[in-house]
Amino acid sequence: ISAANAAASPFNAAALALSRFKSLPVSNSASISAWIDDSKSSNELDILPKSSISNPNFLDASYLVWPTMIVLFLFSFQIVTYFSKTEVIQISSLLQLAVLIPILLAISIPFKQLVLGFNHQKFYIRITMIMVVINLLAMMIIIPYFKLIGVFSTLIITELITICIYYYNVK
Repeated sequence: ISAANAAASPFNAAALALSRFKSLPVSNSASISAWIDDSKSSNELDILPKSSISNPNFLDASYLVWPTMIVLFLFSFQIVTYFSKTEVIQISSLLQLAVLIPILLAISIPFKQLVLGFNHQKFYIRITMIMVVINLLAMMIIIPYFKLIGVFSTLIITELITICIYYYNVK
């Protein structure tokens, strides 16, 4: 796939990114540097985000997660209708609620990494253990009454609390 074709369509750009990602060498940093120099000369990586060019070991997943989650949220009714003809509205609302979980994880994981980067491992472990216990207890209490909506709700609430705690620790 050429850079011109990739620029024409986001699907072609994704195909180019994945083909380049699959061809990453895994042996050592010298071969990775050589791979980058080779890639830059072919002018194919101009369409990729700068973060994935500067760090070839990491294809920035946020470029894939956010649009995917937005599409799943917006078209949940159509997606559910494609797979099932019964209880479409209920399953669609569950899908919309479930889509919030990866979005919140995409927000909280960088905060967790910052807490660890600031050398607050004890704080990180303590908060993680507390949130796991709170989440399990909340699920045990809520599941008999609210079923799957309760599970998603407890996951979302505990992740929001975790984000707030880590944000104020990092700040």
